[in-house]
Amino acid sequence: MRVASIRFEGDYADIPRHFEQLRQQIAAAITGPGICLYHNDSAEKGHALEVCFPVSEPVENGDITTRTLPGAAMLCITHTGAYDALPAAWRKLVAFMRQHDITISMAPAREVHHDINAGQCITEIQLPLMLPVWMGRLADGLERTAGADARRHILAGSEYVTPDTPAAAVTAWVRGVMDRLDAAVDENTIRQDIMPGCAHRFPQSTIARLRDAYERLGTIDALIAYMRDNPHVAAPVREGRALITTKVPYNTRLYKEATDPVEKRAAYCHCGIIRSAIRAGEPLSTTFCYCGAGWLKQVWEGITGQPVRVEVIETVLRGDDHCRIAVHLPPDIPLE
Repeated sequence: MRVASIRFEGDYADIPRHFEQLRQQIAAAITGPGICLYHNDSAEKGHALEVCFPVSEPVENGDITTRTLPGAAMLCITHTGAYDALPAAWRKLVAFMRQHDITISMAPAREVHHDINAGQCITEIQLPLMLPVWMGRLADGLERTAGADARRHILAGSEYVTPDTPAAAVTAWVRGVMDRLDAAVDENTIRQDIMPGCAHRFPQSTIARLRDAYERLGTIDALIAYMRDNPHVAAPVREGRALITTKVPYNTRLYKEATDPVEKRAAYCHCGIIRSAIRAGEPLSTTFCYCGAGWLKQVWEGITGQPVRVEVIETVLRGDDHCRIAVHLPPDIPLE
């Protein structure tokens, strides 16, 4: 839908003030309820936030801009009641997401404020689902690198996989996709192009900050030291021309408390499909982990402006205790 919005960095308590500022300036054009977007971009001051209203015509006025808010498949909950009880609805939705091994994309989470009156509200919380996005990116990568026939063969049965498909069925389908992909496409193409292209999109503002720091500091070692002091993203350990990153657990509490090795590995992984496969004891090609490696590939290609090669060194999918990913830098990047 077309929306007019104000984007800002600040605290959650600043949201009502910006909503009112926006409402006063565009009242005649508003056609629907207010929407708050929670961006994943790192913010120097608080959080990256955006308030918007659907509008009948474009509005450009100072901090107000008009753009198209894209549609997406969402995991949703509607809260009706006291406004200050809204955090409980968030916790319930996140608990459901974790219980059912649902992975959320990096697109902004949304609150649609259908009604707020005297402290009471009707608010829909929407979390964008990763599965439809992942399937679309995989299809695009296959079409681009292997052709339409290979795409149809590898993604056979995709029309039956929807956001409502149970996690076990999704995992079974993905296992078949990875097996067909491994058999049909060159390994290097899979690991450096197709699967990394399926990853979450890393916030561009964070990459821009790191790129500016790299250009200012001049070497990889200096940038790593900067990253330790300014943790926009986990600082790697450099081994020669390889940057080694050990991922942090998805659910730190469960990871620390788990005594069963299967549950411990499941609590570690950020991907709902892999968590489901680990718990079910289902074999899944470690090719799938190159999707997660694509997250770091974006970061370091954005920082250096050059292509890098990624390598999955350890993965809980294979039975390791941690996930470690190497980013191999080109030979002309200054290290120290």
